[in-house]
Amino acid sequence: MIMDIIKSVFKNFQTFLVVWVVVLIANQLLIFGGCMKSYCILSALPHTAIISMIIVHFVINEKKE
Repeated sequence: MIMDIIKSVFKNFQTFLVVWVVVLIANQLLIFGGCMKSYCILSALPHTAIISMIIVHFVINEKKE
């Protein structure tokens, strides 16, 4: 399952980056109270990347079926 997610992210890397930026901005606005300082963004990068990977994987799988 994890390898499938990683493979689908690499195949659709541009889509992943767009989704990651959207998720990151939404995260900063909704969870971190609009903090756009470097230490706030750095703390949000790991979990927003994982969330974006999961979103891209399931959206791409839905389109295939």
